[in-house]
Amino acid sequence: MSYPFKPNPKLDLTLERFLDAPLELLWRAWTTPEHVKQWFTPKPWIITDCEIDLRPGGLFRA
Repeated sequence: MSYPFKPNPKLDLTLERFLDAPLELLWRAWTTPEHVKQWFTPKPWIITDCEIDLRPGGLFRA
């Protein structure tokens, strides 16, 4: 896979997975707070609040 930028290993975390799932479902899983709260942490931990702003300069808070 080629990236539009060069990751800096000292600053950037890069996750790469290949999933056999519809693109629309994957997008919702990563961009909808209610979905992220269901899968982002392993049990028994939970996410009680999640905020996602997809605009440039936005935020991801869980």
